[in-house]
Amino acid sequence: MKVLSFVIPAYNSEHFLDKCISSMICDEVMDRLDIIVVNDGSTDGTVSVAQKYCRQYPACVRLIS
Repeated sequence: MKVLSFVIPAYNSEHFLDKCISSMICDEVMDRLDIIVVNDGSTDGTVSVAQKYCRQYPACVRLIS
C-alpha cells in the first residue's frame, strides 16, 4: 500500500529533476512511495530524465505530460 505521494511539477527542469527524484529514492521504502512527475510542456530534457526513473522504478515513479 502506498502511504506517501510526491507530486513534482516540472517545466524545463532537466538540470534539477535528477537531484530532486534521486533524493527521494530509498530502496527500503520504495514500495510505499508514489512519485508523480507532471511535465508542463518542457522543451529541454526534462521528459527523458523522468522517463529514466520511470524505467528504473516502474511501480512508484510515473510521468504525466
